[in-house]
Amino acid sequence: MVMWLAALVFAAPALAAPAEAIREAAEGIVATFADELADASADAVAAQLERLAATCGDNAVQAARAVGPRAMAAMEQASAEDGPAVATLIARHGEAGLQLARQPENIKLFRQFGDDALTLLLAQTQPATAPSTDPPATDASDANSAVTARLSTATRAAAQDTQPPRETNWPRVIGLCIAVSVVWLALRIWLLLRQNRRRKNRP
Repeated sequence: MVMWLAALVFAAPALAAPAEAIREAAEGIVATFADELADASADAVAAQLERLAATCGDNAVQAARAVGPRAMAAMEQASAEDGPAVATLIARHGEAGLQLARQPENIKLFRQFGDDALTLLLAQTQPATAPSTDPPATDASDANSAVTARLSTATRAAAQDTQPPRETNWPRVIGLCIAVSVVWLALRIWLLLRQNRRRKNRP
């Protein structure tokens, strides 16, 4: 009984740590983004962060810290499947991640191809510093199609490179060796018998 109570006492700070972290994040968001919050209290922001952390994962708090209410709104509007991806994009790349997260096609690409898609999508949003061999995209759908095509090509190439080498068919090799040995032995015996016959037929 004593050990059980001691475990509860020592575990209490660990259980309270996430709530404290969310409270600190909420206070920081209120202080930084006061103009965008329409007089929302730290308690209201903390409650919203708790919901987002439960649905979008640990990156939700970091995303809200980075971009503020707009990030929180994007995560609120995301589906249960897309929420973690939206939070990850914004937490990693701030405003650029938020812009990408606003297009469902980008979320789909990120979920399918991971960081490879993220690298190409970010490159699409930045001004080119060198001539590109790709034709210019006319709109977001064309850009996403180009990204999808490049990722699919890279995925197929990687799959070909990672294919395991063919295994040697050892039973067939052993069978061929045995067959050759039998033929050689039969030929050797035939030659010996022929030599013996010649010796016997000599006068």
